[in-house]
Amino acid sequence: MEKRKKIIKIITYAVAVLVIAGLSTALALAVERQNQLRIDLENVYEKSYYDTMASLFNIETNLEKLSIAEGENMQKKILNDIWRECELTESNLSQLSTDSESIDQVIKFLNQMGDYCNSLANKLEKHKLSDEENQNLESFSLLIKELKNNLVSVQDELLSGGRILGSMGQEVNYLAKAYHKMNHTTVDYPHLLYDGPFTEGINERRPLALKGLKNYTQQEAQEMLQDYFPHDNLKIEFITEVKGTIPSYLYEISAKGLSGSVQLTKQGAKLLLYDSYKTVQDPNLSEEECVEKAKEFIKNIGYQNMEPVWVTNNHSTMYINFAYTQNDIVIYPDLIKIKVAADNGEIIGVESRNYIYSHKQRELEIPEDFDYTPSDEVTVIKETFALIPTEWNSEVLTKEYVVKKNNNTYIVYVNVDTMEEEKILMVVDDEGQMLI
Repeated sequence: MEKRKKIIKIITYAVAVLVIAGLSTALALAVERQNQLRIDLENVYEKSYYDTMASLFNIETNLEKLSIAEGENMQKKILNDIWRECELTESNLSQLSTDSESIDQVIKFLNQMGDYCNSLANKLEKHKLSDEENQNLESFSLLIKELKNNLVSVQDELLSGGRILGSMGQEVNYLAKAYHKMNHTTVDYPHLLYDGPFTEGINERRPLALKGLKNYTQQEAQEMLQDYFPHDNLKIEFITEVKGTIPSYLYEISAKGLSGSVQLTKQGAKLLLYDSYKTVQDPNLSEEECVEKAKEFIKNIGYQNMEPVWVTNNHSTMYINFAYTQNDIVIYPDLIKIKVAADNGEIIGVESRNYIYSHKQRELEIPEDFDYTPSDEVTVIKETFALIPTEWNSEVLTKEYVVKKNNNTYIVYVNVDTMEEEKILMVVDDEGQMLI
């Protein structure tokens, strides 16, 4: 009997040892997988970081070359080189983003600078650069130098053995410090109108459009992403979660002829940002056909009652702004930008932050006694009612007039209550035009 008990104890002990060993092995494998995932993520971040630094160096060099270039052909070439480098830098920065608030201003600045340089390149076909435009470029040069110098500190950390992700369990820290310095710069850059009115939106930072929507898991959001980009053999790789005022998931997607980064909001699985870089070699589609491709896409990704209001053709890449419409009133705070390649109509960029921050149902009424007549000195091209954002984070209902005078195009907004001019914008980009 005693011998039998002893045997049972030995067997029980052996089983316990095997169970503990199995758990230890499983735990070790889990830790190993976690470490490998972290290493892979670090490698993605570091590649994007070094690619960003290379592009910033190229932008800085080209801006310095531009300051001494006198021939219009050379100026045009350099300006277009800066625009392409800005596109690449934006794409890499979007992959580095883990706190959207910390780099929003940097990405917006690069977007503005790149498109502005491209518009100047197009302008050079007819006019020389003005003193004001040269001053704007000098301001850009100062900002690029400051951004590059701030990001060099990250490189120093990496060379001394640091990691972009910092210690286990911590947020991205080295990059956040560099972006924080950039966002608190004392250098001002010019406010420009080159890609349609009110593309910057208002400064309110609450995602009103997501209110009441379902929260999606990473896997559920990934399934939605497959619906948004119905390509054959589409490959989707989850990269990380992005924090900030619009929590989201960051993915890398690729298919034949397609490669880019995508952010989907956690709440609602809305397409927040999509960016890819593509050189259009053989444009076959007209501007109208590209607009139709964008209209089909924006409806497919779940944004309803959106109408194209502005289009710009930049080297056969169409930049199309869509605004929400309510009772035939253009709601400019609810704006989404779509980029379309004119060779095959492929969507190569989406930016919907303004819409997600601002969209809501509004009570709007056009006064029956509205009576305003533009000056006889201007030629009215288009007119419509429009809700526009103000610098005080409010909105005002206006009548929008697109007018021409002395070969210049202006957009005049008249307050429907006061009958006074609320805002006047001058169109910088000759290639851009209103669609509504």
